[in-house]
Amino acid sequence: MDELLHAEKKQFESMRSEIELINMKCHDLRQQLSNVSYKLTNQELESLNAAIEVYDTSVKTGSDILDVILYKKQLYCEKNQIRMSCMADGRCLSFISPTHLYSLLSNGIENALEAVQSVTNDKKRTISITTGNESGIISIHITNYFNSDLIIKDDVIQTNKKNKDRHGFGIKSMRHITEQYNGTLTFHTDEDIFYLHIYFPR
Repeated sequence: MDELLHAEKKQFESMRSEIELINMKCHDLRQQLSNVSYKLTNQELESLNAAIEVYDTSVKTGSDILDVILYKKQLYCEKNQIRMSCMADGRCLSFISPTHLYSLLSNGIENALEAVQSVTNDKKRTISITTGNESGIISIHITNYFNSDLIIKDDVIQTNKKNKDRHGFGIKSMRHITEQYNGTLTFHTDEDIFYLHIYFPR
């Protein structure tokens, strides 16, 4: 788990640098586009603005960590026809260290995206993320559809990947981090919907 956290920390730092560069490029492109807009038709202008919009981050949750993760995953969703909704007050997660928060959220969202990727019903290719303060309890909820049987052993979801020695640490790592902040992590299914709940005392 230490190796995993170290790798995820490096990944986050790399992602943050990439996003800062992309945002600068998007800003430059918008400036250049405004200078030549008179040469373009309305349709061409709308098409170019829409293309820039895909890469221009507008997610502001109050947590830089969550913003970076959501931005990266939004690009993945755009490419794979997945709808991702998020209602998040990232400020309430500030008590969690950046490395732990990145690992916790990226693992949870990555698991949801991986599960919904194999869902063939277009209407069910969705994931939902909510974070906030619920009557003094800080909560994170991630919900997604899935279409395969889950194997649960010792309250851990078993990986269905071939290299089991290098996979299956997602939930274990998330629970390990949650417990360091006196929190609890639970999950359950209802037909073809998977619910992940994380709670922290305020």
